[in-house]
Amino acid sequence: MELKTRHVERQLYVNYLKRAQECLQGAKLSLDEKKYDLSAIDAVHCGISAADAICVYYLQCRNTGEKHADVVELIKTIKEIKHEELRAIAGTAAKIISMKNMAEYEERSIKPKEAEALYHHALKIMEMVMEKLG
Repeated sequence: MELKTRHVERQLYVNYLKRAQECLQGAKLSLDEKKYDLSAIDAVHCGISAADAICVYYLQCRNTGEKHADVVELIKTIKEIKHEELRAIAGTAAKIISMKNMAEYEERSIKPKEAEALYHHALKIMEMVMEKLG
């Protein structure tokens, strides 16, 4: 399977990281205000932007495929990060992305526990990505 990507200059990773940080802040605020749907959506977008940030930094590209899950495979191609750390980042990204459809498109509202779980996954990926990006 060939991944669809687009070249992005390395220094632009900061834009994706900033977006991820803002989405994480939004997810936390919304969670505190019991706006679970909004919190979940922000947490998902935090995870996607964090994944884009690490890919741009290490690979100078980001996923442009139709499936957001392809970014997980792209993350796995980063050579400069130890395998177990890379697996943890990719696994957390996969958990977040697997909940995207539920957060954005299902007919039902997000349950408090689901929003909390998504927020914690988003917080975890941000911590791991920040550690790798300095």
